[in-house]
Amino acid sequence: MPKYKKKTVDQICSLLSTGLYTIESICNQVGIHPDTFYDWQRNKPEFANLVEEARAERISSLREIALSSLVKGLTGFNYDEVTSKNGKVVRTVTKFVAPNPNLIMFTLKNTAPEQFNKMAPVGDTPIQLPPVREIEDAPDKPDGSNRD
Repeated sequence: MPKYKKKTVDQICSLLSTGLYTIESICNQVGIHPDTFYDWQRNKPEFANLVEEARAERISSLREIALSSLVKGLTGFNYDEVTSKNGKVVRTVTKFVAPNPNLIMFTLKNTAPEQFNKMAPVGDTPIQLPPVREIEDAPDKPDGSNRD
């Protein structure tokens, strides 16, 4: 079993806090087996506490990423499309990605449900569907029969 070192623990917690890696990939990066990680977590309270803090930081990091992506989806964003030939940049074009209407509606319905969950269909005219019975009784064939 690898020796428990502060440097290794710091690397583990730093990688874990980003939210980008699994325990297995973190262990591979720092050179320990996942069983060692879980053994340390069980048997070393200091390590368990540091891992718990790193996981809390991870949740915070992921929340920030999600909010940043939400803002981009709601407002749209620019990006540069680079075309290269033989390793040299031939041209760069700035493109705009429009706001996502589904994301806008999702956000409105979840941040102000009392206002946006009871919206009428487009045109403010509800669609009138015939009762199910009339649809079932409608003839299937030109001669008016419903049977084969």
